[in-house]
Amino acid sequence: MTANSFHSIASHKRVRYLALVFALFIAFTVFQDFLESHINGYSFFLSESLLFKTFWLLFLPILLFQHYLMEDLLSWQNKILTGLISILTPTILHLALFPLCIWLLSKSFFDHTYYYSRTFGYTIAEDFYKYIAIYSLGAFVNYYLQNLRSQSKQPSNELPKKLTFNTGKKYVTISVDEIIYIKTSAPYILVHIDGGQYLHNETLKSFGKKLANKQFIRVHKSTIINLQKVISYKSRSNGDYDISLIDGTIVRLSRNYSAEFKAYFSINTA
Repeated sequence: MTANSFHSIASHKRVRYLALVFALFIAFTVFQDFLESHINGYSFFLSESLLFKTFWLLFLPILLFQHYLMEDLLSWQNKILTGLISILTPTILHLALFPLCIWLLSKSFFDHTYYYSRTFGYTIAEDFYKYIAIYSLGAFVNYYLQNLRSQSKQPSNELPKKLTFNTGKKYVTISVDEIIYIKTSAPYILVHIDGGQYLHNETLKSFGKKLANKQFIRVHKSTIINLQKVISYKSRSNGDYDISLIDGTIVRLSRNYSAEFKAYFSINTA
């Protein structure tokens, strides 16, 4: 079963649990209406009590809408604007739908009609803080869960300890720390170690992902180096640099990669 399948199953379970919680909560509020009418001495009408519980029922689909809305907003850089949109959009939607539902249901099934404008004014006056509180909580929970998923998807910073190469006659395993640099040799790459090299059938980008760590860094569109194998580097006076490696090789550091190289080089030599 794939990670997406597990995520889908978990999402469906959360929806079912949320639906159960809302059902129990609505049953509790109906009972509360009954007690209130009994204590205050006026008639209790189950149908009208259930009608206005539409207010709570609408939270379930709109919270689900908020969840998908926040997934679309995840890439936005302005977190304040993202937060406002993720709270105000479902609030406005709920404010618009609740009076509409009351009007349609009362017009269809009751002998009197609750008009849209009256219910709209009532819900703003009585329930506005509930909208803000619940959708703020929903936004916080969604933001927290999205951060957890993002962290779980991030690749580990740990390097593999060994890599295996097919030389054509046999398989050779080397320690990752032995690698000095990797260079493209289309359509292959050449993995250089002290005293030898291995031709490998993989792209530089793909191979670089295996070495995604501060120890290995791209210095040119065609070259990745092991920072622990760097002796020194000097400017070419045109924005590029020459890097001297431990085996005597000189590789070019492109100006496009120089800032990242300098930052990581200082860490590795500290």
